Amino acid sequence: MLRDEVYNYLWKQIKNKLFIPGEFIDLNSIAKKLNVSRTPLREALIVLENEGFVKILPKKGIYINPLTLQDTYNLYEIIGALESSIIYNEWEKITPEVIGRLECWNEKLACCVDYEQHYNINHEFHFTYINLSQNAEITEYLSRQYRRIYDFSGINYGPQFQINNVNGHKEFISLLKQGKRLESADYLRDVHWKFRVPEIFGR
Repeated sequence: MLRDEVYNYLWKQIKNKLFIPGEFIDLNSIAKKLNVSRTPLREALIVLENEGFVKILPKKGIYINPLTLQDTYNLYEIIGALESSIIYNEWEKITPEVIGRLECWNEKLACCVDYEQHYNINHEFHFTYINLSQNAEITEYLSRQYRRIYDFSGINYGPQFQINNVNGHKEFISLLKQGKRLESADYLRDVHWKFRVPEIFGR
């Protein structure tokens, strides 16, 4: 589908900072470069706007939304709430096999020294239980927001953040093993995703 091809191109440009956050890009110049009509271009941009990456401003162009520190905190709060609800609502699916996979991913995370790989492993850890949800809207939404806070920002918070992340996962896994349904869900919402990383480790 042409719209998807255009979307993938635009997303790569944004991710690689070839479209600069806080700046405008011209709709006509992109259409000319890709040799496409404005229809698939607009369709792709509407998807990106819904995902929070751009803002379509008539007569001005396409504004690349920056991801501010407060935006990150807001997304953490939303992700924490949704992940918490998944753990609580899908508790019967948190089997020893699922917990074992979480432990495996967290062990790999503890040994990881590459930031991009750290993100990929962390993503696998969280989506081990996110994908237990039968609500496709929630899982797709969470997938988009993970992309915003990791792929889009490109921020590396440093090794201490990674250590804290691994330790937080260990605490979460411990609660799961103890069969503490409410405490496990609350931990994600009130502790794990409340952590204000940039203020502490962003230096």
